[in-house]
Amino acid sequence: MTLRSSIEKVLLTAMRILFPVDPVQKPASTAESKYGYEQPMIRLVNISSLPDPDPWSDAGMRESQLEDQDLRPILESLEKAEGRPSWQDMASYGPVTKKYWALWDSLKLHNGVLYRKWESDDGRSFRLQLVVPRSRVENVLEELHSSPSGGHFGVMKTTHKVRERFYWDKLKSDVDKWCRTCSTCTARKGPNTRTRGRLQRYNVGAPFERIAIDVLGPLPQTTNGNKYILVVTDYFTKWPEAYVIPNQEATTVAEPCCRIGYAGSECLSAALRPRNELHLRRFYRTRGPARGNENSYKLPCIRSQMEWSKD
Repeated sequence: MTLRSSIEKVLLTAMRILFPVDPVQKPASTAESKYGYEQPMIRLVNISSLPDPDPWSDAGMRESQLEDQDLRPILESLEKAEGRPSWQDMASYGPVTKKYWALWDSLKLHNGVLYRKWESDDGRSFRLQLVVPRSRVENVLEELHSSPSGGHFGVMKTTHKVRERFYWDKLKSDVDKWCRTCSTCTARKGPNTRTRGRLQRYNVGAPFERIAIDVLGPLPQTTNGNKYILVVTDYFTKWPEAYVIPNQEATTVAEPCCRIGYAGSECLSAALRPRNELHLRRFYRTRGPARGNENSYKLPCIRSQMEWSKD
């Protein structure tokens, strides 16, 4: 044996120790047969992992419905096909389960999943709404409101989108709470308030052209049944007048307002009053018909300015 052959044998023996033989072997070459070494075969093995189960599949949704303590009794009763359970059987369950029990005729099973059958008012069309367990409500609202396809619509539009495909107890209140607490909607849309115009200076050119009205009360009731004091002030002359009135109704307040001024004058053209919905809300409509009838705005003047305090 030559020196070269000895060196090759030592190297091949060392490689055999470092690289074990693969179970799947190829035919040995001349050198491998001569020195008793088989070269290992390197193989690439692809390991494919199983995909995660779809949570919205029929099997995943059925499992979620069975885990819901409110839906489980209804789902199991429908699977038994023994008819609607009696009230005595449902008395021990919670209020949510009883609400679904009241919808028994509208509940259907499709591929083992609980649905609600919705019909139109004329009965010509219907669709199945998936009964969503409480654990999936957040996922539905996230997809139909907060996702890019949701669009961050308001309460009414989001409720309509949800009801087209899904149903659960207190659906509308959950949608309302979700939309009002959405950080994106709050940051962009802001509060739902109407801005008011700034106060402007109003130039008055004649007496009783514009008056200010305020009501003081309720006060202790007098012997004549009056409980309030109506204060009317002219903008031009600053002339104040006060009237006792029994209530704050529009007809009661409008009558003294048309008495101020001089005899035979037309009723005032404008009135400034506080934002009180209890009175003067329909002042212009109450005080008389259209302005075309001039006599409807003429009332006799009160001769005694102290007549209002007779009682």
